[in-house]
Amino acid sequence: MTSHLFYNMTLSKDRHTIADQAADAELMKHIGQDIFLPFEDRIEESDRQIFLDHIQKQDHDWFFIHLKGNDELYAVKLQDMPHDLHFQIAKASDLVQNISDQTDLNECYAALCAMYGDVYFIYHINSDHIHVHSSGCAFLVSRRYAVTEFEQFMIEHTKDDQKAEMKEMLTEMKQGISCSIRSFSGNYVDDDEKAEHTVFQFSTITHHDQSADVIGLIHAERKRRYPEKEMARRDGLTGLYAKQEIERIAKESIAAEDGREFSLGIMDIDFFKNINDTYGHAAGDKVLHQIGLILQAEVGQDGSVGRIGGDEFMILANDTDETHLRNLYSDIRTQVANSFPSYGLEEKAVTLSIGSASYPISCKDYETLFFLADHCLYRAKKQGRDRYVIYTPSKHGSVEDILRRGYLGDTISGRQDMDPAEAIVNMICSTSFEKQRDLSSLLDEFAHAMKIQNVMIAYGNPAKIGYTAGEDALHDEKELQDIAAALSQNRVIWKADDFVIISSLENIGEASAQMKEKLRQAGILSFVTFRFQDAEKKDALLILTSIGKKQKWNQMHLKYYRIFAELLKKYIL
Repeated sequence: MTSHLFYNMTLSKDRHTIADQAADAELMKHIGQDIFLPFEDRIEESDRQIFLDHIQKQDHDWFFIHLKGNDELYAVKLQDMPHDLHFQIAKASDLVQNISDQTDLNECYAALCAMYGDVYFIYHINSDHIHVHSSGCAFLVSRRYAVTEFEQFMIEHTKDDQKAEMKEMLTEMKQGISCSIRSFSGNYVDDDEKAEHTVFQFSTITHHDQSADVIGLIHAERKRRYPEKEMARRDGLTGLYAKQEIERIAKESIAAEDGREFSLGIMDIDFFKNINDTYGHAAGDKVLHQIGLILQAEVGQDGSVGRIGGDEFMILANDTDETHLRNLYSDIRTQVANSFPSYGLEEKAVTLSIGSASYPISCKDYETLFFLADHCLYRAKKQGRDRYVIYTPSKHGSVEDILRRGYLGDTISGRQDMDPAEAIVNMICSTSFEKQRDLSSLLDEFAHAMKIQNVMIAYGNPAKIGYTAGEDALHDEKELQDIAAALSQNRVIWKADDFVIISSLENIGEASAQMKEKLRQAGILSFVTFRFQDAEKKDALLILTSIGKKQKWNQMHLKYYRIFAELLKKYIL
């Protein structure tokens, strides 16, 4: 089979035999010449049902099979045909290489767009979409557009006396006219007022399987180029967008109000100061430059990348799917960690911490979007670095919750770490000699001072959790309800006269299996509880938990927990 090519095969719907002259000759050399043999009989028995299942489902996903007498793995995809079953088939290795080639091509497009400020597009004839490649400052950002959306943009930007010619050109493009070049008044590329005309040029390429693509260029004719203006848009060390430019792209994407969605990720190199101090600023510059290359390669044409500070970067990804974002951020972390075996603390690889939030899912304006991503970056740092945190309202709380808790770092909250004893004294003073403090604020300060991930207060009959605080405070109402119900059914916890300390859920017996499962589902792997009564003598429970890790609780801090529980007795729950 010729490398990197896809071959066609048509089978009858009833017997799955190859229709006469309906398969590439080169393909037949690999699958056998007998056209009367049902295709499933050519497949290894272990993969035969996979083939039959995809025929039954009539889906259009790639699946993989082994053919008899052949060690190769083949990729197969069903295409739409009214009466027969039409397939594309290729070696899996060729499919992977094709994806790699496409990635390389996208990187070439990105370089061309950055150098010349042009817009390139690819239209697969008879399809519903056009793939656009552009620089970050273009009206048409790099993404896939519906053909109707692309046409609408062109016609809206065309002057009345040229609209008929524009419609004619778009019709030629959809019909696959071999080539065309036309000039229109105005700038269709960006907001440069010095561009008086825009040239549209496209050519049609027909492939071996008779499918065809239209490759196009949109070029703004400018009176003169301003290289210094383009240089100002770029960071001199990494070649990425400068802070002002990447922020402009993000703000204009929101202001466009055209339904686009994207995610904003902020990335910070862990312990970067140590790299400069240990290996020198030249080594630090090499790290920054290499990370810039990695980010650009991983994001490609699916977004924009900028450097917004010394060792901070911003990614605008044209995607809000959490699974896709996790894959992106994980790939970036892996590539960075594998690239610097000789830099960083104790000879460890350089690592990144990442915070991310999505528009319009998380919020509706740029300032809040950046705020949430920056908060998630702060959480990633506080949780140990070398990780990413994606904003989820049910887990992290609303913007108001975050502001109220003050967990955006010392530069925002103004709180410095202090000795636990000193913190407890401050809390005693603020509740004894001043107007009674808001309980949520007091709980926040306690969680911060004691470095407890999640603090909760449960009370009432049936029990409910009415207050939560901490860096990883739980907020999901259903989750909190399940936790309160599970703990309330444990007589040891609700009747104890002192602390109940569980350093590992494995220490909980089978009699409390349901409680253990509810806690595990919430990510709680160890906890401390302390029973107290509020100002109206109602039973309540102070609950301190770790999230996502087992914890050996500091016995020296138990006295501080007890004092805090005494402070809580002044409140009516």
